[in-house]
Amino acid sequence: MKLIVGAKATDYPGWLSTDLRARGGRLDIRRTEDWSRRFAPNSIDRAVAEHVLEHLTEEDAREGLRNVAAYLKPGGFIRIAVPDANNPDPTYQEHCRPGGKGQAWARLFFYADGEPEHKTHFDFQSLASLMQRAGLSPRLLEYHDAAGVFHRNAWNPNDAPILRHFNSPYNLRAYLPFHGFQNLSLIVDGVKGGGVRLLAAAPLESADARTVTVERERTGFDSTGRLILIAVVAAAWLWDNR
Repeated sequence: MKLIVGAKATDYPGWLSTDLRARGGRLDIRRTEDWSRRFAPNSIDRAVAEHVLEHLTEEDAREGLRNVAAYLKPGGFIRIAVPDANNPDPTYQEHCRPGGKGQAWARLFFYADGEPEHKTHFDFQSLASLMQRAGLSPRLLEYHDAAGVFHRNAWNPNDAPILRHFNSPYNLRAYLPFHGFQNLSLIVDGVKGGGVRLLAAAPLESADARTVTVERERTGFDSTGRLILIAVVAAAWLWDNR
């Protein structure tokens, strides 16, 4: 059993897509009754939650992860990707942080009806702590440390796919042309026991960790204005060619 939570339109072969609003695939990760109605405890091999937890309060996210922990098999994991509060790029932060300009843009053009804006902004420490309190062991994959340096440990996207990771085709195609930055996610596996050897959240460096420093070009502009201009030009072209 491989599960996508908060899937929206995301669908991978061999994975079960679920979402709060999906017909036939409805799953509110906060509600124990939703889990017990669909799954048996200790029955899920792995799960993916890509850019889901930031739309929840910290309390709701912890409750959701407690449910995940109850239904994962021993040794199973959930791969979580969220915006990274330690990313030093101010343009990235303006688009990702709760209350940022990017949230107003997303509300107008991208969020589904009733979909909440970003409520929580995680760094690697707060996300690892949340996992531990929910009964999961954190394994860091991609993250910025407190000094803003990007770290990337060896991991296989085929084990549990994430679209918004370092140098992914999706990142390079969907974000750089419009925003001037990669949408680098904070990516952490939460593993359920099973004697799995883990990369601990602290200290940052580990003997088997590969650290990559990314040179970031300061964009110097707020890309929301660029996107609005593109939308206005497109609307004018559609009007002239109606």
